[in-house]
Amino acid sequence: MTDSEVGSSGPLRGAVVIADLVGSRRHSDRAALQQRVRAVLAAHASSPLLTQRLEETLGDEFQAATARAGDAVRLCLELRLDLLPDVDTRFGIGIGSLAVFDQGRVPMSQDGPAWWAARSAIGAARRRAASRSRSARTWVVAAEQESTAAHREAALTRSFLVLQDHLLAAMSPLQLSVLRGSLAGARQSTIAEAAGVTQSAVSQALSSSGGKALIQALAELLHSDLHQPAPDAGRDISR
Repeated sequence: MTDSEVGSSGPLRGAVVIADLVGSRRHSDRAALQQRVRAVLAAHASSPLLTQRLEETLGDEFQAATARAGDAVRLCLELRLDLLPDVDTRFGIGIGSLAVFDQGRVPMSQDGPAWWAARSAIGAARRRAASRSRSARTWVVAAEQESTAAHREAALTRSFLVLQDHLLAAMSPLQLSVLRGSLAGARQSTIAEAAGVTQSAVSQALSSSGGKALIQALAELLHSDLHQPAPDAGRDISR
């Protein structure tokens, strides 16, 4: 799709993601960290969840867009697991409309309520971690002018995110690795071989960490009627 086509298509609707690295300034090798982040972003560049390219913006931030809030939650979880345990990531998800002015610009030139909501969400995640819940890393906000259904969708998603972040904060490197592989659909025998442990240890790690329950809860979230795509959502405008 050309820039002019984007400009004439009118506002889009979906879920947008703003992400930043937690405590990256204290990392012992920032150059290696940036290389790692770029490698992870490249590995997810062709994700079917994306409706906009996954791209770096400024400093330690990166952004993306998906058709649905549930897809954004899954994308954020996948990215976070790929970067843990070396560095954690904070995410803000905004539900609403957005307008793209120049998709050829890097980062893409765009604006709109979904992006303002995402900025509000990442700020809320940061404040929650500082005051209420140290495990808080991901939050979602529906734009003010969105429908009652969109705000219900955001509230349901936030409930899941509280559980998700609490469980991830308590996981060991092995448990994180097992969750990462399981979420990707790998066999337990394959995960065990890569981790150098037994299949029984993988099964135990998945259950004892809450990873199995987390995957099931995510599946329920993704299949909720609240997370069905909007009529104009899901249109890929950047890849």
